[in-house]
Amino acid sequence: NRLIASAQDLATQGQLREALIYARAGIIRAPANRYGRLLLSQLLLAAGRPDTAQQTLLEGLPYHRANPIYLKALFGFLLERQEDDRVIGIARELLAASAIDTDPARICALAAATASHLRGQYDHAEDLLHSVPRLASSRDGRLLAARIDWDRSYHALALVELRALTAEYG
Repeated sequence: NRLIASAQDLATQGQLREALIYARAGIIRAPANRYGRLLLSQLLLAAGRPDTAQQTLLEGLPYHRANPIYLKALFGFLLERQEDDRVIGIARELLAASAIDTDPARICALAAATASHLRGQYDHAEDLLHSVPRLASSRDGRLLAARIDWDRSYHALALVELRALTAEYG
């Protein structure tokens, strides 16, 4: 943990190479350190090593499979890299193994629905939005539903939903 703290200090000082060395050593000794794993993945990205950053995040999943912060970071990274099939696979696995009315379940279902939407599988995306309680009615769920409606050429319906979201969340 001290190595990871040192890595953070070095990173804020702009010494990214040294920070990367310390973060790697820290994760080897404390593999369940969520902050250190996220820091290491960011440093790897900065060093131009996205595949290693992805592997680092995936290796942390057994430690953080119920942690909303980690799941958001992992799914965000995978979606950005267009790893839609991997997102759907991980989300399915985690949804099958967890209680359905939890934040991690909503994050997994939203990530899988987003990946399905990006693949043009609109019906599957909508099914996923309705598979977890309160996801379809959440801000993110409603925004994704509006995007699906727009992509299906239901522009008026999408605009109605977007206006409602804007009125609620300003």
